Amino acid sequence: MNERTLNELFGSAAKTRLIKLFLWNPETGFQLTEITTRTRLRKGEARRWLNKLVFFGLVKITANTHKKKRNLYRLNPDFELREELKALIAKAIPQDFGALTKGLKKVGGVKLAVVTGAFLRLDTSRIDMLIVCDNINLKRFNELVKGIEAELGREIRYVTMNRDEFLYRYRMFDRFLRDILELPHQKIINRLRIE
Repeated sequence: MNERTLNELFGSAAKTRLIKLFLWNPETGFQLTEITTRTRLRKGEARRWLNKLVFFGLVKITANTHKKKRNLYRLNPDFELREELKALIAKAIPQDFGALTKGLKKVGGVKLAVVTGAFLRLDTSRIDMLIVCDNINLKRFNELVKGIEAELGREIRYVTMNRDEFLYRYRMFDRFLRDILELPHQKIINRLRIE
């Protein structure tokens, strides 16, 4: 199953993004503006699909007592098919990293890119992505990360370091790096020829 299949099944890419946002963040309440920022949807489109998800029972609205009493949208913990829906969406996480690799090559100077965690359906991983780079374009990189987060419906935990820092830590058998490289992962860019 892929993202396109999910979009067809749920009726739209916008609805799929909203469902992912709530399923991967079950304890969090979101205001409409935060939802539009995190999913990269227009306000009207987000509101329309949110109303349908509320009607369907997947999302519930709660009052926010802190910020100007604006409503919060959150996952309905009593929704009967929550776990089944989460499992279905997890199966659609892309295993082809061509678009991500292409995006990383455009940010400049990436020597090593390792994906794990959310990209490989691992909930126990410390991070989702390790990037070793020199002279990276931070604006492009941040846009790439925001796009990935909108697609996955969750924040990406990533670490960036320059080549010298990485090689020093790698040679010193740094525990953090060993945890990443000894557990399931995939190197999508490997100009350093790390085993």
